[in-house]
Amino acid sequence: MKIKQSADDFQVDERTDIVSIGGDFALYRLSKIGATTHDAIAAVQRKWRVASEAVSFGGLKDKHAKTSQHMTIWRGPRRNLSIRSIHLEYLGQIERAYVSDDIRANRFRIIVRDLPNEAMAGIMAEMAAAATVGMPNYFDDQRFGSAPDVKAKFVAHHWIEGDYETGLRQALTADYEFDTAAQRRAKLFLQRHWRDWTRCAEQLPTGTAHSVVRFLLTHPSDFRGAVATMPAELSTLHLAAFQSAIWNCVLAEWLRGRFGANACNSFVSLKLGSVPILRSIADKDCLELLSQSLPLPCARLHYEDSVPNAPADWQLIVRKVLTDWGIGLADLRLPGLRRPFFSHGERAVWFRPADLRSTQHPDERHSGRRKLILSFELPRGCYATLVVKRITQLHTVTAAG
Repeated sequence: MKIKQSADDFQVDERTDIVSIGGDFALYRLSKIGATTHDAIAAVQRKWRVASEAVSFGGLKDKHAKTSQHMTIWRGPRRNLSIRSIHLEYLGQIERAYVSDDIRANRFRIIVRDLPNEAMAGIMAEMAAAATVGMPNYFDDQRFGSAPDVKAKFVAHHWIEGDYETGLRQALTADYEFDTAAQRRAKLFLQRHWRDWTRCAEQLPTGTAHSVVRFLLTHPSDFRGAVATMPAELSTLHLAAFQSAIWNCVLAEWLRGRFGANACNSFVSLKLGSVPILRSIADKDCLELLSQSLPLPCARLHYEDSVPNAPADWQLIVRKVLTDWGIGLADLRLPGLRRPFFSHGERAVWFRPADLRSTQHPDERHSGRRKLILSFELPRGCYATLVVKRITQLHTVTAAG
């Protein structure tokens, strides 16, 4: 099974109910291919000489896809803009900045390739089940691009323990599957010459690592200060990856406790391990799950807090999972730093793909194989790749296994 073999194989269109009614904020639709949201917006800022404080958007969209989303610029130009594969369409004026709560849903069109003919009947059955029953709202692998393998510690785990050097070194030198050859060479050089800040400053290309090294030239042992010099979006991603991994464990543990091992004996594989997926549940249980949420573990969360729509036993599950990680709620902060910080809030435990449709055809890129063209809509924050895994990779083990 293969996805994202080209940008056209994975398309995402952000849906919103925001309409132009006048105001100081110019509203745009940002369409891009082969660029991160941050890179695309940075290109717009450079072209129009716009300060970062004037720009607002709702969320990040995949680099390796064809995507559209919305953004605002305070008193921004009332015109369109094209920069290579980045296009900005002016939609009118609104009264405030566009934020994540303005995203109603995301519409996906995904081509799944290299599927065996004999698997198609089972895939279609699982697709029908996913549309009816829904599925757990796990964070998928995109959230863990900076994560280590299952046995290693997260960057943020080192940081909350006060080991800023180890976490920083991991953050700047760890392999990432989409690194270019030049990025791999720079990371290898930094790894080999760590603490030789003069040599690193001379040899590393301009970027985050170079900026951190320049700080360490004059503050050679202040690794906490070096972390503070990292771009906020990058350091926040490391915290989000760790927090999301913990939340996934909380959800998996709660589902096992709520439905039992026999019901939770089907799994999909994520980067950090397999997670249980309920293949079939009663309608009343589905409705209950769709109304529930679990808190994101952070230092601002307390076990005596009232969490909207959370299961009554959420405290027991969170405490157990954090104990397994060797930490407590109060540890989920960076000692000595005010920013970045772990997000505070709740995440829905369940979702159902809306308007899930499919067609299947011979795969022109893989002789003798099939391709599946999927289209569906998901609430903000849900992962389309998890839907693909649910219908193509589900595997079942016995309760004892």
